[in-house]
Amino acid sequence: MFEPFQRLSDSAPGGRGLGLAVARGLAEAIDGVLSAEETPGGGLTMVLSLPRAPSPSPAPLPSPEVEGSAS
Repeated sequence: MFEPFQRLSDSAPGGRGLGLAVARGLAEAIDGVLSAEETPGGGLTMVLSLPRAPSPSPAPLPSPEVEGSAS
């Protein structure tokens, strides 16, 4: 299903058959996963799972200035 130019016999003409291949390539490029799941009641749902962004590290505290240093 994710191979380029793959079509089912009942698909409408006019497309290039690249949509799912491009979508999966994009998902993998950003460390995600594109998968197909059965939709209740019929059909297919494409699910894009992405990794959680890392928590930002806290900003470093400014170093205190030294007053009255000897010259």
